[in-house]
Amino acid sequence: MIEDEMFKRYVPDYSRFNEYGFVFKNNCWIFEKLILNDSFRIVISVIDDRVNGKVIDLDSDFEYTAFRVNDGVGEFSSKIRELFTDTLLDIREKCFNIKLFVSNQANRIGELIYNKYGDLPYYEWDSTPDTGVFKHKITKKWYGIVMNVKRCKISSGDDLVDVLNVKIDAEKVKILLQNDYFYPAYHMNKKYWISVILDDSVNDDEIMNLVDESYLYASNK
Repeated sequence: MIEDEMFKRYVPDYSRFNEYGFVFKNNCWIFEKLILNDSFRIVISVIDDRVNGKVIDLDSDFEYTAFRVNDGVGEFSSKIRELFTDTLLDIREKCFNIKLFVSNQANRIGELIYNKYGDLPYYEWDSTPDTGVFKHKITKKWYGIVMNVKRCKISSGDDLVDVLNVKIDAEKVKILLQNDYFYPAYHMNKKYWISVILDDSVNDDEIMNLVDESYLYASNK
């Protein structure tokens, strides 16, 4: 879904919805916009913080879905897709706030890191915009990396999860790997780095203890 991809790191600021033109009815926020000489209507709904959209062909009063096909769409469908996407982008910019990461626990850890060390994540790669790197202010060394990947990359399952990599003592890595909730580091040196899935399997305090240890390693020039 276009909507899920565009809004996965955003949360609605409902205080701005009325001014933008949303209407609240039937426990749902609705925004409507006419396009292409009033022959089509874009309808955007937000319920339980999730964004859904559709395009209605007003001549037939049916939903038009061809624009959602990624490959092989014609010029007309491409135009509909462009107008639909532009509408979502404008709503995102004016009615939503960005989150640091996708999962709730990753955002909590990010806030804890900011409150303790004053560091926000750097998003270094356009190809992986959900990957955030925490760097030591002085040494510029990494001490935490959060990546949004398929669970099967480090465990089993096809759902997308936020994974945190931290650097700790090599002997401690061996000990933690005996626990079901820790994994060999994804895309990092497996001797000193370890991965944990941020799905609340491990509590915030325990994760922050590992972040603190990783921060100390990054403090050494």
